[in-house]
Amino acid sequence: MNIESVNKPVADTVSTFKAQTEVPMEDDLDLPADHSPDTGDSVQNEVVSSKEEEDVFQPFTIHKRPSDDNGDTKEVELDGDGPDFDQFDDEEVEFEVVEVVEYEEVEVEVDDDGNEIVGDDDGFEVKDDGFGDDDDGGWGDEVELVFDEQKAIDIDNREEEDCQAMLERALEKRRRAKAKLDEFWKCGKCLFLNHPSRAVCMTCTMPQLDVVHHIMSCPEGDLKVCPQCKSFIVPFQFDEHVLDCQPIGALDNEQTNQSWFARLTPCERRAINHVNALAINQSNAGQHRSKLLTMISTMENGKYADSAEETLDAVHKFLEWDCPIVIMVHINKVMELLLNDSHYRNLFEIGKGSGSNDQNQRKNAERAMFGDVYDKATAFERPKYGCLNVGLNAAGNHHANHYGDGYLLMNDSTVRWRTTMTRLDSFSVNGECGTVKHCDHLLSQLQESELQEIVEAATTKKCSSGGTKQTSYREIQIHGPVQLNRDIDSVHAPKKYKNDGKMMKILEFFCEVNSCKLELF
Repeated sequence: MNIESVNKPVADTVSTFKAQTEVPMEDDLDLPADHSPDTGDSVQNEVVSSKEEEDVFQPFTIHKRPSDDNGDTKEVELDGDGPDFDQFDDEEVEFEVVEVVEYEEVEVEVDDDGNEIVGDDDGFEVKDDGFGDDDDGGWGDEVELVFDEQKAIDIDNREEEDCQAMLERALEKRRRAKAKLDEFWKCGKCLFLNHPSRAVCMTCTMPQLDVVHHIMSCPEGDLKVCPQCKSFIVPFQFDEHVLDCQPIGALDNEQTNQSWFARLTPCERRAINHVNALAINQSNAGQHRSKLLTMISTMENGKYADSAEETLDAVHKFLEWDCPIVIMVHINKVMELLLNDSHYRNLFEIGKGSGSNDQNQRKNAERAMFGDVYDKATAFERPKYGCLNVGLNAAGNHHANHYGDGYLLMNDSTVRWRTTMTRLDSFSVNGECGTVKHCDHLLSQLQESELQEIVEAATTKKCSSGGTKQTSYREIQIHGPVQLNRDIDSVHAPKKYKNDGKMMKILEFFCEVNSCKLELF
């Protein structure tokens, strides 16, 4: 409400009377700074009030008697702010009041529209001069609003509520919130908690392999995209995701949330889904975990006996998130060829490699691992091969150095989620494979010294033996294209090439063109 002062007449205007009143003298008036009263003859001014309506304030009209002989009269309009002295001659002024209307200053309340509010506080009656008594506003003459039977709203008295009931309700609310939070997955790279429907971490864009598996298993036409963060979402999680989705700024957008997604052909997707489904069942078999816990508890004279569970969890995390995936290459032979290409090629595309060049043997090995999914595949669609650098050796995996003296380090965000894994060279495993996340059935077949080396790398993030305790390399099959400007994180080459000017130019130019780093060891 606004409180405004208004003038209200106390009574009818008194009869016009003529009286001499005390008028402020010149010294009392707030005259302009440049006003200098004339010392000539004083002129008397007659003030006449014009009254057309009783309650309407009218401006004064001042008739100034002339000081010269021409007989002219000057009229000046005054508003409520007082006389405009600039319109008078510089002479002494005297007023004669002939009519007075008395007003009393009172305070009234008005609403936001400027209408006066009258009546007591409970009535809230609004006086609206534009609404006459004869105006029914469309209600009809006989319509009357009655509020006597209006039902009051009952409000629970919280103070009288049983304290135990309040506590139980609060605990239940917390339990439900915690149950939902337990479904969130923690990024193995940056430890950020992510919504269960998100395929990649909101801060570092690392994919979560189980969520990705759901996306890969979903028919491509049914896959949904969040209208806010542009993430790929499987249908059964879409509604919940949209309700909870709160993008975290410029980094949480289509470019980052879909950067991990390499579009795969149907046979490539089927190969990943085939291995993933088998690996989950085989790896989760209880005997494999029990055997691994026993091996960990007894290694190094019982060093991990009291922390076997935590140590095995660390091994799983290391393989799923951190263990480097590399492709060993001959730097002096391959890099110049790659400089003129956009993709790393497999045996079926180039016809020869650093291992066996028998394409039929390779087809049989892939059929044993992936079923018949690649039988009708093009050469470009078939897998590319690398290995894990479990010893964290700067020179790569020395068990695979016959494939090259340097290596290409894969981009975890775009490659890791579409890999499968074998314990040995895929020619030697009879099709038994798994994934970096589901591989207990493969780890349980390692020698204790091999597992011990992996435990050291997983728990300390370094390996004193550099992978020399492994009896073979752990082969990785990459499904889908290896695009050089997207899937290569860095090129690692021996320091001996530092003195080879031509090769250094090739390496540096390759890294510049494909936005990757160059590391010399």
